Amino acid sequence: MNEVDRLLGQLKHEHAVYLEQYLRNAPRWLLEEFQVVTVPKGVSFIRENEPAKTIFILVEGIVTATDLRIEQATYDYMRFEPVEVFGAMEFLADLKTYQTTLYAESECRFMKISKDQFARWMMTDINAMSMQTREMTRYLVEQNRTDRLNLFLQGEDRVALFLVNYYEKTQKEGRAILSMNRAEIGRSTALSVRTVNRTLTDMISQGLLKKSGRKLILNEENYRILTEQLAAKIDTIKL
Repeated sequence: MNEVDRLLGQLKHEHAVYLEQYLRNAPRWLLEEFQVVTVPKGVSFIRENEPAKTIFILVEGIVTATDLRIEQATYDYMRFEPVEVFGAMEFLADLKTYQTTLYAESECRFMKISKDQFARWMMTDINAMSMQTREMTRYLVEQNRTDRLNLFLQGEDRVALFLVNYYEKTQKEGRAILSMNRAEIGRSTALSVRTVNRTLTDMISQGLLKKSGRKLILNEENYRILTEQLAAKIDTIKL
């Protein structure tokens, strides 16, 4: 039994199912080449402009993409949960260097393989190539849509959009638990901590968010309220 086979038996059911589909036609040599690695919380495992030589498949944990190009400003523009493939965009676009910086927001486990071996597999596996292209296209559409909206939305509406997106990605049984601090939310919305703190305080006082210790909880009812409020404003924006 290789590392991939052992890993599949340890993952959450939905993640194992997706990986099994993704690797359905993978040759035995490929499965033997994968390494399973753990990256501690807070560690950057891909850095913008470094040579894109390795593919990382996220199977456990949360990864954040951050933009460091503006001096003294950090913008965490996307969060990823399993299953996600990093380095595939660079392969598909024939880019020689990584286009963003990625770090482990929580302790993460990855399947790791060289870009050359990944490319050899992709060029001969239509199932994997199709799944990879589909997921990459969805990501680019979502990111482009969010970036356009953020150009026009005010600070409080950016926070609301962030919460709506967060709920849609993480909710379980009708609620999403937000454990990020104000600074992390600020980096994700390109807003100051002061603006984020004021907006969240207002939402709590209005009953749109519930506070439990250091965590914030968004339930389905309030998610729908925020969605409706955003829809009324977004409908007036010409993108």
